[in-house]
Amino acid sequence: MSLIVQSDSSSPIVLIVTDWPEFALVAWIEEFLKDQSLQVRVVLPQQYLAAVDQISTSQEQHYKTLVLIGFSPPLSILLDRFDRALAEFGPEFDQSLNQKQAGWSALIDQIGPTEVPTSFIFGSLSLQLAAVQQPLLKFLAAGEAQVQNLLKEVQVKLPGAQIFLAEDCLTQPMEDLRFRGEMELPLLFSILGLHSRVLLDPQQVWGLQTLEGFFTTIAPQLLKPHKAVRVLVRGGEVLSRQWLEQVQAQIQTYFAYTPPLLPVTTEPKPVGFTPDIICQLQSDVSQSLEFQVRSLPHALIKLEELTQRAAGFQVSLKWEPHYLANSGDKYGANSTSVPS
Repeated sequence: MSLIVQSDSSSPIVLIVTDWPEFALVAWIEEFLKDQSLQVRVVLPQQYLAAVDQISTSQEQHYKTLVLIGFSPPLSILLDRFDRALAEFGPEFDQSLNQKQAGWSALIDQIGPTEVPTSFIFGSLSLQLAAVQQPLLKFLAAGEAQVQNLLKEVQVKLPGAQIFLAEDCLTQPMEDLRFRGEMELPLLFSILGLHSRVLLDPQQVWGLQTLEGFFTTIAPQLLKPHKAVRVLVRGGEVLSRQWLEQVQAQIQTYFAYTPPLLPVTTEPKPVGFTPDIICQLQSDVSQSLEFQVRSLPHALIKLEELTQRAAGFQVSLKWEPHYLANSGDKYGANSTSVPS
């Protein structure tokens, strides 16, 4: 089935390239551009050349290309991707992401010769997962490394491109009933400790923001005359511990249990580019976090099901934190290394 959506054939055309066509941000951008009397065609990366050829053959105006990369999906989509990677590659599941990166790199090379203004919209995390060996997080770390590599590649190969980077953006809007409340990063990192009845605190700053706030910030820029600008958009800087204390209180409210926080050592991750503009949003993410907490039983069931399937591929998803022997409190304030 083609993913191309057309409107008035006399209007200039915007191509949106994404590997997640169902993403709410894609739908919002599409609706916004159509309201400005533009045609919008949503295509997968491997459909890009065919879409460009079609525009050229029909002698239509290719106004702009928008490329969306790297936004963290909700838990159900994430687990499905990991499950398929296990089925195809077994313990070498991260090879599936090597194939994916090759596809994005090919797209960047295909965009290179064109003179059509191009904007890249990246989603990324401030949470550094590179040192983590738990397989699901290792899979996520490989995906995040892919985003950083592609971000660098765009800057080298397409210096005239416009770049918007959404850091720590919660991707599930409240009105999207398909995924509302599903667990996502960075909170997913912390709840993976819950089978040991702790919340893992990476001791970092999380600039959480809503998808709605990010969209409202960048949408007007997509219509302005093209300028090779690099924009970082993030929420207000708050310690992960403060976010997790909210989560603790909500778990107590809904499940009559307060999991202690277990500090773990992680490394801060530098931004993959030097922004020309930094937009710091004061997003209210409390409702999103509350919905995620309410979905905890569903999330833990899904994770346990995946754990059982992964065991069939000789992949263990078990997560056993190692506590400091000299800690006066089993869950005290001392840090330990990231559990593996």
